[in-house]
Amino acid sequence: MRHLALLFSASLALLPLSACSGDKAGGGGADSGASDGGDGGDGGDGGGDGGTDTWRPAGSGLAYLVDGTEGNSLFTLQVNSPPLPRDGEAYYGWLSGGADGPVALGEIPVDNADQISFEADIGFNGLLAGYDTFTAYAGTGPDADSTGELLWTGTIDPSLRTSYEQLLIADEETPDGGGSVRTVSDTVTTIRDLTDDTIHNVSELAAINVRGETIANTIRGGDEDLNDDGTVSILEGTMPILGEEGLIELILDDLAVASASVDPGHPVKDLANWAYDCTQRIESYANYAANRAGVASVCGAEASCDEMLNEALTNLNWALEGQDGNGDTEIDPIDEGTVDCAVFFVSQMAYMEVTTP
Repeated sequence: MRHLALLFSASLALLPLSACSGDKAGGGGADSGASDGGDGGDGGDGGGDGGTDTWRPAGSGLAYLVDGTEGNSLFTLQVNSPPLPRDGEAYYGWLSGGADGPVALGEIPVDNADQISFEADIGFNGLLAGYDTFTAYAGTGPDADSTGELLWTGTIDPSLRTSYEQLLIADEETPDGGGSVRTVSDTVTTIRDLTDDTIHNVSELAAINVRGETIANTIRGGDEDLNDDGTVSILEGTMPILGEEGLIELILDDLAVASASVDPGHPVKDLANWAYDCTQRIESYANYAANRAGVASVCGAEASCDEMLNEALTNLNWALEGQDGNGDTEIDPIDEGTVDCAVFFVSQMAYMEVTTP
């Protein structure tokens, strides 16, 4: 999925690079690295007139954890109007709040005085582990947190936890208690893998019919003996994707809770709406996959069964990864994304507003 950055303004209005419409769930850099009259000006090298140190902490922005090598492991930072470091110094970042102590993010490069965009993968789910605070220091080395000067800090607002917790971390209504968006991702993956295995490894017609019934019933939460063999086949231990008691409805309910937890105009409302759109596309692809699998449960020839299951597989892949509908070889999260984009937008609900101390 194409990485979708966020822009920000003084009012902290989070807006993606492109926008989408709907209310279902309820700036650029400065001319230099200076702020408040020139902090960090003259290249931010601390040289100033007569050798005076003019460097001061400056800049503001956002930080958040999106999916990387693990869920919510990719720390992402954007800061507008940062000061350039003093000669011989650099900026270094840390995450803290988790039980295992601070995690070093490494050096944060500053290429210009307009905006910083920085990423670092910490290798584990930072939200799940409780890492909710970012700090950055200016100094001469990686020990800048103890020897340097505090530059930026930001913490996830505890009141926003309601917004993302049920979606990403824990929802008591899912089979394993995991977040609803995470659970739909795992469920679609399980069904997709079963479909793929059937296509490539099952050749006996009756067995293919059973697999088709299993896939259709698992997606719908149905209890139908579609192939009339006297047995209802379904994957045990899963929650249906579709239907009033399914994962899609649970996600939409959780998004409504997220939207209701903040005041009108809060950026979380926009994020909830964009995640809502992504979730509706998951529903559409899952529904078509269930229909094709249902046909495969009663088809009378292996070739026709394979055709139906391949169509189901294609739609299950789209439910996970999105569909490149406009043929530009990229998945636009706003208009084409599905599970990945829902996770992406919900993850940004847990944002840290980065400011100077």
